[in-house]
Amino acid sequence: MRIKKTIGLLLSFAMITGICVQPIHAAVSNQDNVESAIEETSFYESIVPFDRSEMYYVFYCSISENNSELNESEIISLANELVDAAALAREQELQSSFSQQNSSAIQPVSISMQTESVSLGRIIDGKLIAESQNDDIVAANNDSPEFSLMATIPYSEYITLDSRTSIISHGFSVNPYQTSKVQWMTYGNWQGISQYTSSNYGAWYSPGDHSISKTLGYTGTLYASDARSNGLSAASSNTTYTQTVTTSDNFQINPWTAKYIRPIILWYLASYSAKYQFYCYNSYDNSYSYKTVTLTGENSTYDTRRNQAWVKVNTSQSTSASLPSLPSGFWLE
Repeated sequence: MRIKKTIGLLLSFAMITGICVQPIHAAVSNQDNVESAIEETSFYESIVPFDRSEMYYVFYCSISENNSELNESEIISLANELVDAAALAREQELQSSFSQQNSSAIQPVSISMQTESVSLGRIIDGKLIAESQNDDIVAANNDSPEFSLMATIPYSEYITLDSRTSIISHGFSVNPYQTSKVQWMTYGNWQGISQYTSSNYGAWYSPGDHSISKTLGYTGTLYASDARSNGLSAASSNTTYTQTVTTSDNFQINPWTAKYIRPIILWYLASYSAKYQFYCYNSYDNSYSYKTVTLTGENSTYDTRRNQAWVKVNTSQSTSASLPSLPSGFWLE
């Protein structure tokens, strides 16, 4: 009843004064638009140094435990060879990751995850044989992953492990870091009235509320706890924000003027990346491998929300003047 009464009063007022009254424009769904990158952190600054002494100890213990026929000098030699193979595989994988990062552009909100696996070699008759040198060795059967293991080792849910493969060492090869921080705008459609080529006053009314909303928070394959422990922000829960053009936002305009309004929500998107590495031993063929998983995370945070106005005045007061196009996408006054 109140809306009908308000419309009736506006129509009566228009008939008396000659004001042109125009209805709301057709509504469309929420839209998101990105502005530009604001911050970026170096990939190389986050690389975890390769610890040769630690990896030597890991390989030495594994070889000793699984190759009782070998003597001390053979174990030492094989452990050193595996350390060299691991260092090379790690360096090549990091170089590849760096090249991919440099060639990628800022994209709309998305979460990705990438895994890589490199053979470090197999121990046969006291020697470390590269996979390419030993094509006749039968690979291990692909049994179901050991879910009990996956539950205890971080990020092991993202790699494939058969029942004969064990993880002998794991950790970040690249600590979580921020790849970019970007400002976004969620916006509704423009609504309003144009008297741009008219000498009459105008009035615009809204027959109902027009709302937009945006849910912000953290999502990703990178654990939120690991993001926070490395100084990055990661929301513990999602929050939904809403902005509305209501029936109380009606307005009048002068002759030779156009005015449109829309609801907007401004927010920031911080994108994170990290790499987690696994050194694995397969008891079926006495082999070692190096596996990595590229992790990503995105944390969206609220900035502000309001109703935005776009106003243009026809200063020449020409009845043939063309109304400039309304701003599209990300636009601030």
